[in-house]
Amino acid sequence: MPPEQRTRIEVRGLDAYYGESHVLQGVDLTVHAGEITAILGRNGAGKTTLLRAIMGTVVTRKGVVLIDGRRVDHLSAYKIARLGVGYVPEERGIFSSLSVQENLLLPPVLKAGGMSVDEIYRLFPNLRERSRSQGTKLSGGEQQMLATARVLRTGADIVLLDEPTEGLAPVIVDQIEGALHELKRRAFTVVLVEQNLTFALEVADRYLVMDEGRVVDFFDRVDAAAKIESITQYLSL
Repeated sequence: MPPEQRTRIEVRGLDAYYGESHVLQGVDLTVHAGEITAILGRNGAGKTTLLRAIMGTVVTRKGVVLIDGRRVDHLSAYKIARLGVGYVPEERGIFSSLSVQENLLLPPVLKAGGMSVDEIYRLFPNLRERSRSQGTKLSGGEQQMLATARVLRTGADIVLLDEPTEGLAPVIVDQIEGALHELKRRAFTVVLVEQNLTFALEVADRYLVMDEGRVVDFFDRVDAAAKIESITQYLSL
């Protein structure tokens, strides 16, 4: 099997619950090495829950989740993280009382091969300029860069990104796009939840469309143009 077709994440028949609420219903997903997969769908479709279920932060889940062929659906989140999986939540979780560099250095290195601080500063030049600034003084875009950078330093080479462009100015969105292209060049595997369809179409290789906790479509980049109308319907409120 060619390296680019090696499966990094495989999800089969995944169900997830919040209390009595049955959020994910029989979700299947395959993510290949070195690719960016975008998960699309309106609010409440189950996109974030899918990332959390892969990461192991959803308490009640049923089905199969494999990372590099190893079954992990019984593992805690910290054990999944040690396999090289990093999760960047929508709320970002920046420590406001710490500087950029302190935030960056706070998480432990969990797996060999993580990006160095210098490599991260080359990827996100804004963070180098703001390295001594407190978290409270960062813009939303800078917080997103920092949240992503922390994960990259831990050694994660599978990155789960939840709404990275939410509420950001177009110039910052362009910088996030450039960083994702660089991660792809470095053979990182990325799963991206995104409401910005234009952004998703620029960066992703494959697309999963969700509605009411189910997968309603899955297609490659080459087929995206023919799918625009149906995707737009699923994204509409």
